Amino acid sequence: MYLLSMEMSDGNRLVAKPTLTFKGDEPAQIEIGEQDGSRYSMQVTLSPQADGTVSMASTITVAPAGRAAHRVMPVLRVGLGKPSTFEFGTESPTEKPFRVNFTVDRTGG
Repeated sequence: MYLLSMEMSDGNRLVAKPTLTFKGDEPAQIEIGEQDGSRYSMQVTLSPQADGTVSMASTITVAPAGRAAHRVMPVLRVGLGKPSTFEFGTESPTEKPFRVNFTVDRTGG
């Protein structure tokens, strides 16, 4: 079993701080809808690797209210218990990218 702790931010605005517990090689999904019509979803599968790391395959859809949806499908290799970050989107003086800070740990069960 794995514990995935995340902090999802759209620019400088915190969207959610979900924690998911699930089995390796089985997908987990989170969907967030906000009052302004913004929608966020993430599907993730964690697969243990022989070297003790975890392969994290995800599909993330960000659909801010009034703007086009953006979908990415990153595959990352991460160390257990090591904080990691990925981000995507526009970086400019007026816009910041979507960012996910996360940590993957093993849990009992």
